[in-house]
Amino acid sequence: MNQEAAASKRHRVQPDASPTLIPPSKETEYFLNFSPPDNATPEEEALTADVVILDHRAHHQLRPPTREWDEVLKLLVNAVILLQNRDATQGRVIFQEAERVYYHHNQTKNRIRYLTGALIGVLVAGALGTVFLLFSKSLEQFITRDLLVLVFVFAGI
Repeated sequence: MNQEAAASKRHRVQPDASPTLIPPSKETEYFLNFSPPDNATPEEEALTADVVILDHRAHHQLRPPTREWDEVLKLLVNAVILLQNRDATQGRVIFQEAERVYYHHNQTKNRIRYLTGALIGVLVAGALGTVFLLFSKSLEQFITRDLLVLVFVFAGI
């Protein structure tokens, strides 16, 4: 719980007379920094917390300063601007779009990782099967060629 409070403090700028929004940069370690509205309603507080959480997720999963991360952050900046203008309803709509874009990019990244791993596995299995086939002459006394082909096929699968 203390880690969440510390993370939330990193995002919040000390309140003053006007709302503050500091866009992500190297100086802010690519985190979005903003001041929530004074005397925030429960809806505004919930939106503030959700923006902070999604900012952290995007930072850790999409890795700044990638194009995907930038797309999510631009939407979050728009949600914060609406929040600071006391329009939490429209801010929530923009936030939900940012969340949808984040999940889309994250899912795409995960699928690419999975397919890359599967392709590497098939190539390794194919290489091992080829080695078995090349040495099958010396193994024929122990194993039939058909069995080696079957092993190769299943290794590829």
